[in-house]
Amino acid sequence: MFRLAEFYKKDIEYEKINSDPANTFTVGHNFMSTWTHDEYKRLLGAKEDPDFNKTAPTILEEYSSPGGKDWR
Repeated sequence: MFRLAEFYKKDIEYEKINSDPANTFTVGHNFMSTWTHDEYKRLLGAKEDPDFNKTAPTILEEYSSPGGKDWR
């Protein structure tokens, strides 16, 4: 029943996408139509590190590169 519910969720989402006249494409079901979002992410190799520290990124200083380089 769980997998059937996942299929129906995706079916509703696909119907919305396909009914939009602005879209020039159609979407449909495939072998992943019963998968959860987390199962799909795992297929792509997503690994969550519980100790990951979400700090601000380091901003590097800007510099200009030489105008050209002869790579021959």
